[in-house]
Amino acid sequence: MNLSQTYLAKENREKAMDLAKKALAIKKNPLRLNQMGLVLLKLGKNDEAIKNFSNAYKIDKNFEPAYINEALVYIDFLNVPPAAIEVLDKLIKLNPNSADAFFQMGRAMAKMGMLEQAAASFNQAIYINQAYRDLVAREIRRGEQVRDKT
Repeated sequence: MNLSQTYLAKENREKAMDLAKKALAIKKNPLRLNQMGLVLLKLGKNDEAIKNFSNAYKIDKNFEPAYINEALVYIDFLNVPPAAIEVLDKLIKLNPNSADAFFQMGRAMAKMGMLEQAAASFNQAIYINQAYRDLVAREIRRGEQVRDKT
């Protein structure tokens, strides 16, 4: 964990932002852009966060965390699952063994009501990495709870 992440975890967002900006001023790299995106996300600046995540994987097309974080913004903060699917499709083309990409793809598809496709994505995540079994089960329970409330 870097210093900016430490401040972010302690809810000192201004100090985290200051450190992230200083790091980017020294050298822009995917890790620093991704960190800035996380700080901006905590500050509620979703569009700016997306730009940083996107810039991170434009510098290094194989920098997986930036794709995942951008998709999470679309899924969890903006409720735009089709945009998440577009980002995740790019990642899956680059790395068809990304369990996290398939897991997030399943979440996005489930939000859109595409339950068969979501199940296929969740199953692929588990196939790639058995550790996703518990995450998928938790996601399914969460979906059932939402459904039961409606």
